[in-house]
Amino acid sequence: MMTNTAARFVGFFSLLIASLVYEISSGDEAQVSAPRSALVSLPTGPFSKWPENLKSKAVASLSFRCNTVGVMALGNYHGPEAAAREYARAVSAACVDGQMPDDWPGHGETRENVLRHFELAHQQDPNLEMPQWPNEGSRPATTPTEPEAQKWNDRPSSSTNLITFSLVGVPYHTPPKNADCCKPMALPEHKDEERQIQYAVPRNFIALMDDWNGGAQTLVRLKVTFPGFEPLMQRTAQCLSLSPAFRPTSCTPIAFVLRSGGPFEPPDDVRFNNASSLFHSQLPLSGPYGFDLFESGPTDARIQTYRMDTPQHMLVINCFRSSEDEAQLSVCHTESRLQSGNVLAYFLYSDQLKDAERIDTGIRDLVRRFQLQAH
Repeated sequence: MMTNTAARFVGFFSLLIASLVYEISSGDEAQVSAPRSALVSLPTGPFSKWPENLKSKAVASLSFRCNTVGVMALGNYHGPEAAAREYARAVSAACVDGQMPDDWPGHGETRENVLRHFELAHQQDPNLEMPQWPNEGSRPATTPTEPEAQKWNDRPSSSTNLITFSLVGVPYHTPPKNADCCKPMALPEHKDEERQIQYAVPRNFIALMDDWNGGAQTLVRLKVTFPGFEPLMQRTAQCLSLSPAFRPTSCTPIAFVLRSGGPFEPPDDVRFNNASSLFHSQLPLSGPYGFDLFESGPTDARIQTYRMDTPQHMLVINCFRSSEDEAQLSVCHTESRLQSGNVLAYFLYSDQLKDAERIDTGIRDLVRRFQLQAH
């Protein structure tokens, strides 16, 4: 019998190979789909020197091969199907762009497609990272700039050197009431109460930060394994570095963000109560794994709010569904004000709710371990 993961992959493959018409431009060719005759290899040399009777066929052949690469990149991906479709298109576009000669006139539009499809995929699943070009050395100079192409990507390192950094924390203040609901109101900043919350973190825990020299930051993203909560090292490299298609199924990478907090960042119970007026019912449904479940939004854009009182805090997780299909996986998000005044946030999938308390506890234990003192 086929497993759920295998069935999803077969479904992705069938759907995407059938529908993945890759938008590339090559002079007069506006769109190229899978070739109907035998595939051909790319001719050598500049595109302008290719035989005219081979140009269209070679580009179509490469497009077909890259469509398959895009599908295979989703080997054990278990996120939303809408994200999978767009991500496969982005991978396919990067595959084509990275292999065509520098003088191919379709590079500009193809790179726009990489970014456009990735943006759409990233909106559905923020855990996805920008596809890599297969031939970095020959990527044309007009490729999107490094900050644009890499702004969501991890910058991993196995170094254990400590990086000391700080994030602003401010005591919580109840927002003042707006006397005039129809006009914007300036809120006090409470600058005199700001503290620099310091952390010392080994480099191999850190995936992204504002300034790699340390010091004051706006946000820092860290990445660890689950269930071990280990950083990047030799034995965890496959879990933390490989794409979903090649990642060990016994290990899951968990990324979380620490960021500066403001005076009106609400504590967990206040944040939950602020959203409660949107719930369809103030009486919770019986959710899975000990969670109370509250629902809001229309059926085609449902927000499912899961609440659990843990020994550390009120854990609140919001999952976003685009249909009534209960079997459909959804992307979930949680954001929590820490006692320091900093904010902890991370994403997970709805099928990880069974481990949500363990994930949350492990992350918080790490944050406490890394925190030094406030100045």
